[in-house]
Amino acid sequence: MYVIGILMDPIESVNFKTDSTISMINSLQKKARIKLILSDTIFTESNCVYAKVSDFYIDSLNKRNYKLSNKKVINLNIDVTWRRSFMIVNRFDFINLKFINRYFI
Repeated sequence: MYVIGILMDPIESVNFKTDSTISMINSLQKKARIKLILSDTIFTESNCVYAKVSDFYIDSLNKRNYKLSNKKVINLNIDVTWRRSFMIVNRFDFINLKFINRYFI
C-alpha cells in the first residue's frame, strides 16, 4: 500500500464539499494511507526539513467527518532549497497570484 503525504490549507478551514484536495484524498484513501502534513509545524534543522504529520482519513464528505491520528514529527527528506521556493510562493500568495499544486514547484 502506498503512503501519500498531503500539504494543504489547515483542515479546519477547508470546505469539504468544494475543495478539490479533499476530493482527491477521498479517492486516494481507498488505495493508499494518507499522511496530512500540518503546514504550521514545518521547520528546518541541520539542513533538513521536518514537520508534524498525522494519519488522515475521511469518514464522510457530507458530514465533514474525518480522523486525525498518530501525530508525529518526521524528516520530510526535502532539500533545504525547497524551503526557499516555499517562501517565494507564499510571497506570490500575498499578491493574490495562485498556483495549482503550488507546494510541488
